[in-house]
Amino acid sequence: MCSHMPPPPPNQLVLLRVPDDWRPQALYEPVRVSGRLSIDPTTRTVPVVDGMVRMRATFSMDVSDVEAPGVARVGEASRFEPVVASPDG
Repeated sequence: MCSHMPPPPPNQLVLLRVPDDWRPQALYEPVRVSGRLSIDPTTRTVPVVDGMVRMRATFSMDVSDVEAPGVARVGEASRFEPVVASPDG
């Protein structure tokens, strides 16, 4: 979910359900995820800097793979290569 105020509209948020054994290396770590995307409206109350906020998402993803190349330094290019989704899924 997103932690800035006000939160984006629900059609711009995706609730990710990541494998139990995955943990981020940093608070704002860039990641690329793969999995099954579903239309699955959800509402969660999450802590942000301003207190507890109700977040709504229209989509959810059961994540099957997480790629985390590490946190880039300021001025360093992204380590992600562009990916184009195939129509075959």
